[in-house]
Amino acid sequence: MLFANIFVALAAILGVVAFEVTSPTATQGWTSSGPQTLSWKRVQSDPTSFAIVLTDGNPANNVILMDTVDATSATSTTVNPPSSGWPSGKYQVNLVKSKDDETSILAQSGQFTFASAGASGLATPSTEDRTGTTMVVQSTSANPSASSSEADPSALAAGAQNAAATHPASFTPLTDMLSTLHYEARKFAEDYRYSIYTDYGQYFFLPSMTKSYEHLLPPSWKRQIADWLAEDTPSFDYGGYVVGEDLKEAFLFGKGTEVAVLAGSPFFTEIFNQLGCSVEWNLTEGSSFQPVTHIATVKGKARHLLLGERIALNLLARCSGIATKSKRVKDLAQSYGFKGIIAGTRKTTPGFRLVEKYGMLVGGIDPHRHDLSSMIMLKDNHIWSSGSITAAIQKAREVGGFTLLLDVEVTNEAEADEAIAAGADIIMLDNMEGDNLINTARRLREKWGKERKFLFETSGNITEANLQQRAIPEIDILSTSVVHQSVQHIDFSLKIQR
Repeated sequence: MLFANIFVALAAILGVVAFEVTSPTATQGWTSSGPQTLSWKRVQSDPTSFAIVLTDGNPANNVILMDTVDATSATSTTVNPPSSGWPSGKYQVNLVKSKDDETSILAQSGQFTFASAGASGLATPSTEDRTGTTMVVQSTSANPSASSSEADPSALAAGAQNAAATHPASFTPLTDMLSTLHYEARKFAEDYRYSIYTDYGQYFFLPSMTKSYEHLLPPSWKRQIADWLAEDTPSFDYGGYVVGEDLKEAFLFGKGTEVAVLAGSPFFTEIFNQLGCSVEWNLTEGSSFQPVTHIATVKGKARHLLLGERIALNLLARCSGIATKSKRVKDLAQSYGFKGIIAGTRKTTPGFRLVEKYGMLVGGIDPHRHDLSSMIMLKDNHIWSSGSITAAIQKAREVGGFTLLLDVEVTNEAEADEAIAAGADIIMLDNMEGDNLINTARRLREKWGKERKFLFETSGNITEANLQQRAIPEIDILSTSVVHQSVQHIDFSLKIQR
């Protein structure tokens, strides 16, 4: 059975390497209106037919778009929308062996977001990937005879200022005119990830707002990567001597046995950047994917690809594992009706905390305090050393100032009552469960709710199995190390192409 599973996985991987989807792509997706075009490349040894599947990463949501496509000589086909219409959200297209065998993936497109059909027949593209300067284009409906050479830049600037008064964006007019055709305007927006705003016969291309977790990373993070590379190759690179420096490309595959969350791409990219390689991603950070998926392509010298391979894969495997577990726990808690915060803990790996906290964020949870300086947390040892909860809180307040929250760990209702009275911001009801947890929180909220502002946090011995008993309305924060300690790593591989 084991060998059979390995054979199926290898077959899926080999299939992905052969076929290649050229449209849609991560930067050139489909719109939500009407038929779409699918194009591909194949070699002589590839299958001559396939089925087309639209997927959001969850096999249960797969939609078969075409049962059979004859690829003997064709390199593209027109795909009609499903009966329910094109969906919204992030999707990719899989070419699979047949409609009855969706797991035998021959090729995959990059992940894209369906662009909605907007005013004047223009498509509004995804707003995730790029920012830039606002661009203004004269609409054919305003002046059908106008050409790009006849456009007046000052008039366009005035139009931009007029639109800026009613739209919350920063406008910088473009003096060079783009084509006046609707198609060209739409094509430009799709190519460069601008949103389109139309007013007074003009198209305003607004800079898209990016949401990149990479922007959270401190200046020191790239130095860490240099240290990891130095640690892995402290002297001679014997394997590098064997392969040399021919230019190669390697495919990154997401494998494993279940749907996973991609996390850690900035670290992965920087590892190879420091080695003079480039990375092209087919999926965006935080995307869910099902195995086997072609995640990215790395290009560079063969020796440099192998210098970064193991460090990059190890990092991606752990960061994605944490993000996957974090998302699963959060989704499970929300399915129980929990509306509070799911958080990790400070029980992280020394030297690797930044990556692990980053993985929690990508997975959609709160990473909790990052270090001893980012929050005051008084646990049992602090309290025993100070003599009492009240004394510990008073000492902490003397130096902590008004910017730091104070979280106090308690083990029973009397300790919690003392912590609230002394002015704690967060009361961690450590290892309290069942009716004791519920009743303690309710009684203290009733007693202090009108006099004090505080939050209840539950922590200690939380697992997926008992999550429902802890994810209750009386609790504001549920913190657990289960999302980052001993998590199952996600299986990735990097294969140099022949």
